[in-house]
Amino acid sequence: MSKRADKGTFIIRGEVLQTGAAFESATIDLGAFVNALDGAVLFVHGIEFQITDLGSPESGPYLSTDNATLNVGFDLTTQEQTTLVRLTDKSLIASGRLGTSTSDTGGVVRVDQHLDMGPQNWVEGYMLGVDSIYLGTDADSTSSGGSYYVAFAMECSVHKMTTDDAMNLALSQQ
Repeated sequence: MSKRADKGTFIIRGEVLQTGAAFESATIDLGAFVNALDGAVLFVHGIEFQITDLGSPESGPYLSTDNATLNVGFDLTTQEQTTLVRLTDKSLIASGRLGTSTSDTGGVVRVDQHLDMGPQNWVEGYMLGVDSIYLGTDADSTSSGGSYYVAFAMECSVHKMTTDDAMNLALSQQ
């Protein structure tokens, strides 16, 4: 956990419905926590993602065909996007991937979910000074089960922005 998590934390949640093999996104309002006039910024200390089937929350997207793969990408950004972004994009807060594949007899041979980047990887967490963030997801094929949710929960705290924080925000984020 980052060093700034000493002032009491809370959880912000969001989700987006993935309906197929196309980019989908949702806007998460942070206006209740971030206030530029007062210098209030949000620090994200950690984030977790979950991918669940629309009708069966106990399972994720799956494939019922032989020799098939499904790769789902997801990211959380400070700017609205039309596609998933790479780690070099300054608007990226967190990103991850889920991959699954089946054998030539239809059995599952791989299910793998990982976080490429998350605020918990940074010493101070991830500072946000924006009123909204954006959860995006895309996939290379459609789940046999149809639509599914990509959701997140992030641990946050609100802090008064210092002069150093303002400089760091300007240098590290779009």
